[in-house]
Parts: sequence; structure tokens; C-alpha cells
Amino acid sequence: MILPTKYAPDSKSLLLAGAVVLEKLDRPQTVTELWEATRGEWIATFGYFVLALEMLFVIGVVNFRDGLLKKHRAPSRRPIQSQGQPAVWER
Repeated sequence: MILPTKYAPDSKSLLLAGAVVLEKLDRPQTVTELWEATRGEWIATFGYFVLALEMLFVIGVVNFRDGLLKKHRAPSRRPIQSQGQPAVWER
């Protein structure tokens, strides 16, 4: 399950597992290194770890290149606001 429900604890949600993976991905790492860093804390099985990685990859938060996992840094966006006009986000 992606989100926790009334009957399932937070520890079983992919959202929490993804957050744990992102927290440990502080530098480019191999899948094995990241698995060793996250195993046992909130993620009990390698299959669940892979599901969390897949979710992060699909939503564009993690990249895999040259054998290393890296956080994807989105370009910064800042609001442009003219006097008397609502803010518009710059791309």
C-alpha cells in the first residue's frame, strides 16, 4: 500500500519507506550500499525496498545512472509578481 490506512500502520506504507530511502540517500550510492543503510530501520525486506525505489523513480525523485542512485534535483522556481497581479511561477 502506498499510503497508511485506518487498518494498516504507517510502517507498512511505501510513502514512509520512500522517505527513509531519501533520508539515507545523502550522496550517490549503489543499490547495495543504500539497501545496507536502510535495511531493518523501517524496511524489512529487499522486495519492499525495491518497491520504495520504484515509487521514487516513477515520481521523478531518484535517478539511476552509471550504477549509482542519486536524488533528482529539480530546477528552482521562484514566483514572479507584478504590482497588483497575482504571483506567477517562473519555469
